[in-house]
Amino acid sequence: MREIEVLSSIEESKFKSLIESFKTKYEYKFQKRLGFILASYQKSNPIDTRIKITNWKIHVVQKVGEVTSKYRNSEEMNLDVNLSPEKLLDLYKILKNLGKSVVGFTTPIQQYENHLFETEYAEVKFYKQFNSINSFYGFEVELKDHSMNLNHVVMNLGLVIDNVERTPEYWYDYDKKYNIDSESISYEEILNLIRKYL
Repeated sequence: MREIEVLSSIEESKFKSLIESFKTKYEYKFQKRLGFILASYQKSNPIDTRIKITNWKIHVVQKVGEVTSKYRNSEEMNLDVNLSPEKLLDLYKILKNLGKSVVGFTTPIQQYENHLFETEYAEVKFYKQFNSINSFYGFEVELKDHSMNLNHVVMNLGLVIDNVERTPEYWYDYDKKYNIDSESISYEEILNLIRKYL
């Protein structure tokens, strides 16, 4: 499945008001998500594979193409799986081991609260991403009709894209600030996180 999307930060002070405004216009869904990134942000060979637990369901996602910039045009493959927490941890270990020889390979753990809206031309997600110390507030807009101009769709939704350049260095720093360092916690602690979301 081809994806054309843009992502941006939002000021925390505007986050709730934007969600409430969108609720008056569009169909709304809420998600809680735990995600395991297995990625390299190197421009020469970007890899973006993730294990996601979303509202108690597991799926494995891999994106191929432009996956590190603010504007993304990528091919996405999805696989739904039904595993126990213990077997899911085993899958995570296997994928993590496979990436050890990849330059720049990183394995942070994500926690999200997502607010999803279906509009006429795009899917919109407002999200809070957090660890025990910091929180990041942002949005993603993904086109339904790839013939549409993404910037025009974002503007018509009343959203403003930030001016921050997304580089590999940006993402490595972002992971350190807003995600959980998988190397700093034990597999038993990771298993407990899985059980919390599964």
